[in-house]
Amino acid sequence: MLLSSDVLCAAQVIDLILLYDGDVMKFAGDSMIVAFSPSNEEKTAEDGGLKEATLRCMHCASDLVDKYGKHRLPV
Repeated sequence: MLLSSDVLCAAQVIDLILLYDGDVMKFAGDSMIVAFSPSNEEKTAEDGGLKEATLRCMHCASDLVDKYGKHRLPV
């Protein structure tokens, strides 16, 4: 059962992912599957935008750890 604080936390995590142009593809238990695809502008790079999409993913992950890494839900 999700508590209101759980829903708020999940919404905040999703908002941060969307801020970095990530796409939440699927919820799997207590985790999410997220994709960071190159934008049309990034696709014009020699590597097809892979570097920039990867950097966005890494920055998002770092921000998630900084903001929510110590967040523990009551058991």
